[in-house]
Amino acid sequence: MNVSSLWYSPDYMLVSASFSKSHDAYAAFTTAVVLRLVAKSPELVLLAVSVYLLRPVYRFFFSPFDYKVTRQVKNEIHGIDANDIGVTAMGIQAVNRLRKQVGKIPPAYPRYAWFTLCFAHDLPHPGSMLRVNVLGKNLLVFRGSSDPSKVYTMDAYCPHLGADLGGGKVVKVVKECEDGSKVTKDCIECPFHKWAFSGEGECEHIPYEEKIPRGANVKTYLTYEANDMIYMWNDTETQPAWYPMSFEVMDRKEMTYHGHSEHYITAHIQELPENGADLQHIFQLHGPMMGAFINSWNATWEPQPAPDEHNFKMEVVHTIGFNHNGKTYTIPFIPHSVSHTTQNGPGQTYHEFDFLGGLWKIMVVATVTPMAPLLQRATFAVYGSRWAPRWFCKFILSAFLEQVERDIPIWNHKKYEHHPILGKSEGTILKYRRWFRQFYSEEDLAENGDSALTANNGLEW
Repeated sequence: MNVSSLWYSPDYMLVSASFSKSHDAYAAFTTAVVLRLVAKSPELVLLAVSVYLLRPVYRFFFSPFDYKVTRQVKNEIHGIDANDIGVTAMGIQAVNRLRKQVGKIPPAYPRYAWFTLCFAHDLPHPGSMLRVNVLGKNLLVFRGSSDPSKVYTMDAYCPHLGADLGGGKVVKVVKECEDGSKVTKDCIECPFHKWAFSGEGECEHIPYEEKIPRGANVKTYLTYEANDMIYMWNDTETQPAWYPMSFEVMDRKEMTYHGHSEHYITAHIQELPENGADLQHIFQLHGPMMGAFINSWNATWEPQPAPDEHNFKMEVVHTIGFNHNGKTYTIPFIPHSVSHTTQNGPGQTYHEFDFLGGLWKIMVVATVTPMAPLLQRATFAVYGSRWAPRWFCKFILSAFLEQVERDIPIWNHKKYEHHPILGKSEGTILKYRRWFRQFYSEEDLAENGDSALTANNGLEW
C-alpha cells in the first residue's frame, strides 16, 4: 500500500475524523471552563493576567542577565546572505577565520598564560563535572567530591581505548599506603571499562586488573579558582610565574553575581585587549549611545612594573545617562564614575566601578579564551556589592556591551596587521604589543617566523 492509498483509506479517514472531533470537544470544554471561571472569579483571572504582564518587569529587576551571541557577523559573508548559500553560523565563522589567515599572525595560543575555563558556579556541587573545548583541546573539569575546594582539569579522553571521560562520573578511590594508612582520592571513572583516574592524572583503579599498566595516565593542567572563575595554566612544562588576581570581596562572596554575556569572535586573541591601548579608537568609535555610558574619555593606559609586569592598568571617567535626538540626559542622583581597569595577562580584564560614594560597587569581569585559531570566546560577567540593586548592575552590563558590540564587527572582519602604520599619538599600540610578547614562548615565536616587532609608519616621530 502506497502513501496516497493509506492517506485516503477509510480507516485512516475515520481515525482522522475521530481525532478532529475529540480536539474540537477539548477546545469547547476548555472554553466553557474559562468562561465560567471569568464569570465566578474575575479577580483570579485579573491576577493571572497581571502576573503574565509583569513577567518582563520581574525579569528586569530580579532575574540574572543572560545573553549569548554566537553569530556576530550578521549572517553574511562579504554581503552575501548565508541563507542563500546554505551556510550555518559556525560555517560563517570558519570562512572568516580562513579569510583572515593572511600574512604573519602571532602564535594562536599564548603559552605562559592563565585562561578561563568556566565560572566556578558552573561546578556548584562536590563531584560536579563539565566538558570544555578550549585552546584546541577537549578537556574535562571537575570539582573534588571529598574535598570540594579542589578543582581539576584533564584531557577528556581515556588512554585505554579513547572513551570520553565526560560520560563518566566522579568517584572516591581508597588507596592503602605502605605504612598502612589509607588515602581517599577523587577520581574520574571512565564509562567504558571503569578505569579511575585521579585529579593528578594517574590511574588509581582498574576493576579487573591487579596491577596498573605503565603509562596509564591522563594529561592534566594546573587549575586555579578565584573570583568565581576556574582558570587553567596553558603550559604544562613550566610553573606559573604569576596567578590571576584575587579580589577579597569576591572570594568572601560579598559581591553577588548578576549575569553575564557570551560572544564568539573571529579574531586573534591579541587584538581584543589591544583596544585598551588603542586610545584613539575610543574617541572615534565609542561615542555616546542611547542607553549607554556618556563617556568623558579621560583615558590612560600603562603597563605595570615588576613583579606585576603581566598587568596593565587603564582609567576612564564615565557619566551614566542617555542620549536621545542629540540631547544628553544624565541620571541626577548618580554622579560620574571613574572606572579602574586591570588587564591581568592576556585572558582576563577587571573593570571596577564605584557609585554613590562607594555604596554601590560594581565589577565587570571580561575574559577571552581561544577556542581555536582565530576563534575567541569572550564573556562579560557583572557582580554587585550588597547594596547595588540588580537592575542597576544589569544596566551597567548592558551599557558596557553596547560599547563592546561596536568593536565586534570590526574584529570579525579585520585581519591582523603585523607591521602597522602608526601615527604619532598611537605609540601605546606598539608598547602594548611589546608587552604582550611575554606570554609567548620563544619557540612558538621562532616557529611562527616572528623575530622582531616593528611598526612601519611614514611619520618621523
